[in-house]
Amino acid sequence: MAGYVVDSTADEKRGAPSFCLIGEVSARMVSKTSVYIIRAMTVLARAPEDTWVGTASLAEQIDAPVNYLGKLLHRLSRQGLLLSQKGVGGGVRLARDARSISLYQALETFENFDRWHECLLGVEGCPKQPCVLAERWSPVRERYLRFLQETTAADLAGQPAACVGE
Repeated sequence: MAGYVVDSTADEKRGAPSFCLIGEVSARMVSKTSVYIIRAMTVLARAPEDTWVGTASLAEQIDAPVNYLGKLLHRLSRQGLLLSQKGVGGGVRLARDARSISLYQALETFENFDRWHECLLGVEGCPKQPCVLAERWSPVRERYLRFLQETTAADLAGQPAACVGE
């Protein structure tokens, strides 16, 4: 099954993380659901402020199943990240400025980041008595979560179209 490699190097011009889904590989660093969300947030961040983007059009642009994407967008709307409007000329758009919506906010409902603080091997009480895995995983986990918290929909909008599968 194909996935995407994430390049999270720093953007030297702005000091912000650079984010690019740079190609298909056999192992995925983020779930397919997260790929759809990241792509959708990118397209929506690029859309003019008062423009409604139809779900079918968005699904086609990001190569996502329209019914599944509709469910994801509904959850993002309930979370307060998107506005939605039914009917002719309706669709979805960002609920607030793209600079104020982080990847972490967009993905947390779907990725359950809380479980990342548990033992990698499922051992009870691991946080009280860390092993070598916990000691090495902790800084990686914290850097990745910080990357998600610091990367905004506006950052995604600045990426080349090829980076998000358009």
